[in-house]
Amino acid sequence: MVTREVKRLRGIIQVSFDLKTKTARVIYDPRRVGSAAIIQAINVANALIKGENAPVADAERLLGGEPPKKDS
Repeated sequence: MVTREVKRLRGIIQVSFDLKTKTARVIYDPRRVGSAAIIQAINVANALIKGENAPVADAERLLGGEPPKKDS
């Protein structure tokens, strides 16, 4: 998911992510995309990954929504 989010940015030439070491290698054109945008894309992907693995209420909170209301 991290790789996909970063590849969506214009100016990305190559990206690889090592799950074991939790490191990314990104080759990019600095005239088209900045490091801040790449970092933001990685952070978005990490939040989505956390959301996919979280219970529903936590996923809603992580993704910026309201948790479902519990029935009384």
